[in-house]
Amino acid sequence: SVDKVEMLADAIRYANSLGITSVTDNSPSDIYAAYAELYRQKQLNLRVHFWAYGGGDLDSLRRYFARFTVDSLFLHCNLVKFFADGSMGSRSAYLLQPYDDDPGNVGLPQHTPEALYRLVAQADSGGWQIGIHAIGDAANRLVLDVYQRIQQENPRPDRRWRIEHAQMVQPEDVIRFARLGVIASMQPSHCISDLKWVEKRLGQRARFTYSWRSMLDSGVTLAFGTDWPVEPLNPMIGLYAAVTRQDTLGNPPQGWYPKQRLSMGEALYAYTYGAAYAARAERWQGRLLTGYVADLVILDRDLFTVSPLEILRARPLATMVGGRWVFRQADSPLSLDAEK
Repeated sequence: SVDKVEMLADAIRYANSLGITSVTDNSPSDIYAAYAELYRQKQLNLRVHFWAYGGGDLDSLRRYFARFTVDSLFLHCNLVKFFADGSMGSRSAYLLQPYDDDPGNVGLPQHTPEALYRLVAQADSGGWQIGIHAIGDAANRLVLDVYQRIQQENPRPDRRWRIEHAQMVQPEDVIRFARLGVIASMQPSHCISDLKWVEKRLGQRARFTYSWRSMLDSGVTLAFGTDWPVEPLNPMIGLYAAVTRQDTLGNPPQGWYPKQRLSMGEALYAYTYGAAYAARAERWQGRLLTGYVADLVILDRDLFTVSPLEILRARPLATMVGGRWVFRQADSPLSLDAEK
C-alpha cells in the first residue's frame, strides 16, 4: 500500500542518516513489494538482502519475488529463515540445563530435531541459503546437528549456513561452528542490553554468552548487525558494545567478561565484510575496493582513535550508496556535490 511505501521510505532515510547502506530484512513478504515500488520510483537508497519466512510454500514465494523487476544488487531474496527457540528474556531460549531462576524450565524448542531437519533439508534442496534463529546453547547445538547431518548426506561447499543471534554457545560447539563453516550472525548491542540480568538466568553459564573473541579465534565468520527494531538501529552502539562490553554509562568498568571483547578493526570487519559474506555479497559489497559498489559513510570522528564513549557520539556527516550521496548532515563542513 501507499502507506507502507511511505513508511519504508522514512525508515530508509533514517537508516541513511545513521550511515547504513545495506540491510538484511526479514519482514513479511508484502514489504518486498514496497521495496520494489521504491526501486521503481528510484527511491530505494539502500541495498536489501531479503529473507523469506520458512515453513510455507517456498516455491510459491520464489515465484512471488520473481514477479518484481529490480536490480538484484539493490533487492533480492535468496535467504530463508527458521526458528529453533525463543529469547533469553522470556526464558524461552532452549537450554541444555534449566534456568537458574526457573529450575523446571529449559526453554521452548520450536521444532523437534526431525521436524527442523525436514524443513531445512527441503529448503536446502531448493537452493535457498538458510539462517536459523537460535539463542540458547541447546538450540545452537540442535541447529549445528541439523546442518552437520545435511552436509554429511549431501556434501557441498559454500552453503553459507547462518545461525542468527548465537547468543549462548558451549565451547565445543564454537569449534563446530568453525568446522561446519556456519556463520555466527550476531548483534553486539544485545550483550550490553542483557548484561544486567543474564547472570540471574544462567549463573556461571553466562560466561558462554556473546562469545565474539572465542568465535573469531576459532575461525568462525562473524556477521554483525543491529536486530532493529528490538535494538536501536544506530550501528555505533553495536561497535561500542563489541569493543567495550560495557553499558552506555561505562559499566562494568572493566567490561563484562572482557576477554570476549574485539578490537575496533575486528568489529568493523564483522559489520562490513562479515555481513556481506553472510549474504553472499562479499565479491561486490562490504569493502572499499576497485570494482566494488561505492557504498560508504563519512563520520565526524575517527573510530580508531577516540575514547570508547566517543564512539557512541559518532555521527555520519554523509552517506553514499552506489556512488550517490543519500544523506548529508545539514551543518556538515564537507563540500559534497550531490550529483557526483
